Amino acid sequence: HMLPRNITPKDIGDYKRLRGKTAKVAANREKSLLSHVYTMALEWGDVERNPCKGISRFPEKPRYRYIEDHEYQKLYNAASPMIQCAMDISYLTGLRLGDILKIQHSDIKADGFYIIPEKTAKKAHKKIVFDLTPDLKRVLTRTKYLPKHNLNVKYLFRNRKGKPYTVSGFESIWQKVKKKTNIEEVRFHDIRAKAGTDKKRQGGD
Repeated sequence: HMLPRNITPKDIGDYKRLRGKTAKVAANREKSLLSHVYTMALEWGDVERNPCKGISRFPEKPRYRYIEDHEYQKLYNAASPMIQCAMDISYLTGLRLGDILKIQHSDIKADGFYIIPEKTAKKAHKKIVFDLTPDLKRVLTRTKYLPKHNLNVKYLFRNRKGKPYTVSGFESIWQKVKKKTNIEEVRFHDIRAKAGTDKKRQGGD
């Protein structure tokens, strides 16, 4: 009910404190999203300032959840072939889910697997190249045999319309896998952390 030009830093601060009573992390995320909206509105000339600037965030504790090998195997056994392929790629590459879901068959070349990670390299448009190890080759080959609901098979992981899964859409399927195994507190993102931890234990980077 308020015009964008009329919102003040105090309004943002009041919202943050009110939202933070029950969900501090969500309050931080929503403030960041609103700040981005105002950044765009400044470019469009709809506002003259960003009222989110200068408003502090709630402190957040980094989350760490290591998936034990037996838990990983239990989740893997309960997953569909599509989820299994995504799990394997996450574990072998350490890529974030959003990056995995955007992989196209055209990203896979004879000399490697090319991708521009969303958070780390997109601004510079720098591609990361993964060597096609035997394990990674096998997983990428398996994705070719996933159900083809649509003639558009550009993406490795696609829905019935041939479009790439959204993170939220994929996560809803992941929730069902977790319920089958009663390992409710694990997130798909934790596979990435497991990949890094296991690699370090093996003396790698």
